[in-house]
Amino acid sequence: MNNDSPILSSSLSQEDIERFRHQGFYLDQQGQFWHNKQPITHPRLHQACLQWLDCLSDGRIIIRLDNTRYAYVDIEDTPLLITSVQWNHEQAATIYANNNYRGSLACNTLTLGKNDALYCYIGRLEARITTKAWQTLSINIEPNQHGDLGLCAENKWFPIKKRRTL
Repeated sequence: MNNDSPILSSSLSQEDIERFRHQGFYLDQQGQFWHNKQPITHPRLHQACLQWLDCLSDGRIIIRLDNTRYAYVDIEDTPLLITSVQWNHEQAATIYANNNYRGSLACNTLTLGKNDALYCYIGRLEARITTKAWQTLSINIEPNQHGDLGLCAENKWFPIKKRRTL
């Protein structure tokens, strides 16, 4: 490739860069990635796309390679899925997400959405808690004296807020 390539040229306008960032990526509610209306079926490429997910300060979801190289992703529901939950002996919940994340549930981020779907955040990314994981969490979901639902974990009661619709 020669140095006159428009991709390598530093004379690209911000408009050109923005156009390059719209690459036709889509993530459906089941966690399947699509590119230009074709499913991404290669398992390692699909997993890499999940691991590269990030959120810009304006809330747009992207696949990020580095600070300047990224592409926008249209999202049907949430970028991530919580596939399972495990309670430890201190009543802390460890979550497992479809991007290979394993860590503590941020209990203060729980929200309840349409059709009683439960959501939380992993860093800046929202995740929908799958039915299997919801069932595991539900053993510690209890109402308070006002009837509001909350999660009892880590010797505390965390309110489950209503999810804002975008």
